[in-house]
Amino acid sequence: MEIEKAILDFVNSDYSIEWSREIYKIHLEPFGELVDILEESLRESTITKEILELTKLIYDEKLLMERLYNIFKELFDFDNIYICLSTYSEGSIYAFGNGRFANWQHVLDVTQILGYFTYYGYTEQKYLGESRTIDSFVTEILTKNDNPIVFVLVENPKIPEVALRTLSLSNYSLVQIFDLLNLYKILSSQKEIDETTGTYNCHVIQGKISNSIDFAMRNGLPLSFLRIKFNNLKDMYKTLGIVKTNQTLKSALNTLSEILSTEIGRLSMNEFIVILLGKTIEQVDACMDKTKNELLTNQNIKITHSIFEWNGQTTNEILEEL
Repeated sequence: MEIEKAILDFVNSDYSIEWSREIYKIHLEPFGELVDILEESLRESTITKEILELTKLIYDEKLLMERLYNIFKELFDFDNIYICLSTYSEGSIYAFGNGRFANWQHVLDVTQILGYFTYYGYTEQKYLGESRTIDSFVTEILTKNDNPIVFVLVENPKIPEVALRTLSLSNYSLVQIFDLLNLYKILSSQKEIDETTGTYNCHVIQGKISNSIDFAMRNGLPLSFLRIKFNNLKDMYKTLGIVKTNQTLKSALNTLSEILSTEIGRLSMNEFIVILLGKTIEQVDACMDKTKNELLTNQNIKITHSIFEWNGQTTNEILEEL
C-alpha cells in the first residue's frame, strides 16, 4: 500500500526531466551522429586525396612543399607552418606563412620537447629565419616503423583544435608522400653510401641482394641474410648526442663488417641487413654470439638479430621474412 501511495503521489505531482545535450540531439536529430561520422570520413578522404595527388611533384621538393602549404592554408588559419623532411643523414626544413620565421634551431627545440629527435648530422634551412622563440603552436610528428620521417609544426593556429584534427587526419597521406620523397632523394643523389654509417643505402643494398642470389644460384653456394636492430640507439642519441652516437654506430658497423661481411645496408634508422654469401645459418649464428657480447662490452650497444637462409625467395620476400 505504501508503494502504491508513493507512485500515485509521484504521478499526481509536477515533475520534469533534465535532458542532456546528447539526449536532446538524439531526439531532435536521430541521425545526427551518423551524419557527423560520414562528414568526418568524407573530410579525411578528401584531405588524403588532395595530399596524395602531390606525388606527381616528387621530382620538385620545394614546389611539393608549397602546394602542401596551400592545402593546409585552405583548411585552417595560422601564421606560419614549418615542415621538416628527415632522411638518415640529413634534414631539410621549409617554412611558409607571414614571412617572420623562427630559425631551424628554435623549430627543432620545440619538436624535441614533444618527442621528436634528430639523428642526422646536418640540417638544411630552406628559408630565411630569425632567432626567436615559438610560443603558440601545434605539431604532428610522423613516423614509419618507429622511424621519424617528417614533422609539421603550425605556429599560432587560430583554432588549435581544428589544426590538430586536420594534421591527424593527414597523417597517413603525409607518411606515404614523405616516405616516397625520401626514396627519391636517395635515388636522385646517385650516392651508394649512407654518409652517417658508411653502409650501403636501402636502394643499393636491395640491388646487391638480387646480385648475391644470382651468384649463389650459379655457383651452388649457401646464402644467408642477417637483420640487425640496434635497440638502444634512440636513448644513445638523447644521452650522448648526435655526433658521439653516430661515431659509435659507425664503429659498431665496422666491427660487424670485419667479422661478418662488408655487404651491409641500412634499412631504417636502427636496422641494417648483412648479406652473407657462402655461409649457413649455423655459421652466422656462431659469429653473432661473440659479436653481440663484444659490442655490449666495448660500446654499450644492445642489438637483436634474426637470420634467414635463402631458399628461392625474391628480394622483397627476403626483406619481409626478416
